[in-house]
Amino acid sequence: MSMNRLAKKFMTGVLTASMVGAFMAVPTFADELDTSISVTGAVSGDSAAYYQILKRNETSGEWELTDDMKDVTIDGESLKAADIVEGIDDGELHAITAALSGSGTSMILDGTTFKADNVAAGTYVVIITPGSNNSGVVYNPVVVSADYDSTNNSNTSAVKKTDVTVEKKAGDTTDDKKDVNVGDIIPFEITPVVPLFPKNYTNPVYKVTDTLSAGLEIKDSDGDGNLDDEITVAGVGDEYYTVNAAKDGFTVEFNSTYLKNLTTAPTVTITYNAVVTSDATYSVNRMTNTATINFSNSPDDETGNGTNEDKTNHYTFT
Repeated sequence: MSMNRLAKKFMTGVLTASMVGAFMAVPTFADELDTSISVTGAVSGDSAAYYQILKRNETSGEWELTDDMKDVTIDGESLKAADIVEGIDDGELHAITAALSGSGTSMILDGTTFKADNVAAGTYVVIITPGSNNSGVVYNPVVVSADYDSTNNSNTSAVKKTDVTVEKKAGDTTDDKKDVNVGDIIPFEITPVVPLFPKNYTNPVYKVTDTLSAGLEIKDSDGDGNLDDEITVAGVGDEYYTVNAAKDGFTVEFNSTYLKNLTTAPTVTITYNAVVTSDATYSVNRMTNTATINFSNSPDDETGNGTNEDKTNHYTFT
């Protein structure tokens, strides 16, 4: 095992000291085990499924990896049952989710808690999918363990999620009312939150769409008619996204393979300039500028059902 894993102090909190003891001596009596798992903090409409990654060998009584986990490598080394007993951090969990197969076993939502009863002793990864009324988040994988003896409380964990948001600024302000005149140039900055997608997402999607109303156009600073190069994306390499721009807006779409292989979430900013045109010649003209993000929020979502937006408003007085 590599030194960084040996030195690891942070544990997921789901594998407690009682499990470490159980690794050495499995409880003799089955009635000592609490055969349930639960995850708290869910929202009505969410769904969840669990996948077993560590099980007890019925013959030897020792803990062993499930079949899906036997080919998993972390830091170039094969995953072992002892690694899970020792505790897996978020980076290792991210790699483990890549090996999950099938659709898992559904859990029941009771209020804000997902529950599953009569599960075998072992460790499980729970994948949560947000409902339509909770589409602005991506849930991170959660690890829970069926109790190994009556004193182990590792069978309950809390949801972990990323709020996938976007912020739109005009210049250095997010104020809705900024007085402008025809011919003015307005610098815009978009800050979208790009989540760390679980590895079992098939083809994750992340797209930023910016829409300008009449009276605003993307400025063609070099006059070549190509507006794609007027959109600057920082925080991610040029090869990992595509830009399609027109006078009234643009899209920035991230490469699915890039999203799937992320190990840390990038900090992304998108900037460009817009010019106030002669279409804004009413006595009081309201112009809107809306940034919308669409993203996958479940393993099989390849269209981007998750969404969020932010808007700026600008006014001319002539």
